[in-house]
Amino acid sequence: MVPAVPADHARNAPVAWEGLDDLPATPAAVMDYAIFGGVLRSALEFPSLRAQPVASPTWTLDVDSPAPVPADAEPLGVDQVDATVAVRLHRSRDAWHLIYDDTGRFDIDRSGDAIRWLAPSGVSRDAARLDIMGRVLATAMHAAGDVCFHASAVAIGGEAIAFLGGKGFGKSTLAWAMVRAGARLITDDTLRLQLEPGPLAHPGVHELRLRRDAANQLPPAPREARPVGDRLVIDALELDRLQSETVPVGALYLLSPVQDLPGSVAARVSALSAVASALSLVRHAKIAPLLTGSEAVALLDRVVALARRTPVRLLEVSRDFARLDDVVAAVMAWHSDGVGAATR
Repeated sequence: MVPAVPADHARNAPVAWEGLDDLPATPAAVMDYAIFGGVLRSALEFPSLRAQPVASPTWTLDVDSPAPVPADAEPLGVDQVDATVAVRLHRSRDAWHLIYDDTGRFDIDRSGDAIRWLAPSGVSRDAARLDIMGRVLATAMHAAGDVCFHASAVAIGGEAIAFLGGKGFGKSTLAWAMVRAGARLITDDTLRLQLEPGPLAHPGVHELRLRRDAANQLPPAPREARPVGDRLVIDALELDRLQSETVPVGALYLLSPVQDLPGSVAARVSALSAVASALSLVRHAKIAPLLTGSEAVALLDRVVALARRTPVRLLEVSRDFARLDDVVAAVMAWHSDGVGAATR
């Protein structure tokens, strides 16, 4: 069956990079990394990202010592990262402030271009990297007018196909099965959509984290995966299996795993009304729980515009690993002609 695949990466799982460590207030060097269709110039190393030196980066990340939250900062929303860690969003006149229980505060300027990490002593760099590649950059992209979703996405025939759903719905598993069948991986966990002149999907982090039961059913080649806690991380795919360029959005699928479908089919797709599409998409926006007031209205406006211009479909899939290839074949067939599910 399609296994439970967490929407967020486990921040307390063993990792291959570094453990708890004191971070220097002034790093020795900066590097440019390709991510989300832009370039992050960072004072913190990102071993999982591809270096891409540029003259003018999309975002800059500096590291500094802790400091008080500005007096004019107003609290917005709170989100639970995992069982023990929460994150809070504040907004002041000049910046957004994401405050994590464990990794400290991330200040993002109002344009979304500049990020400053106010790092506590003894902080885990690996947890900070996950935060930056998740809600921190998602907040920066929201500030710039984009929408980010909790989603896995692949490219078929030059268009993006995204899978959205709750924890345990199998987004990463389905994306990996699609890649094995010939699709190109766009991203896992965080999907950046640019509304103008799009909608366009930008390539994100080219890695997938599968629970071991899913990996056992869909085994990657040994060189493509490394163990991280109770999961296998697939992060060494060949370039021809990765989507490195921005592509138009073909369809957004809201996953709904079910035990049985009429006619014993493996997958069934159905259209949603514009209102149902917008309300469903909002629930899967990466930083939706952190936004209130005018910012929540701005997010809703963007999602409504997206739903008007992009096919949003309910995708019911069989909870049976033996039918997963049939699910993949159905989705591939819907998009093999370059028209996609928009006409179905």
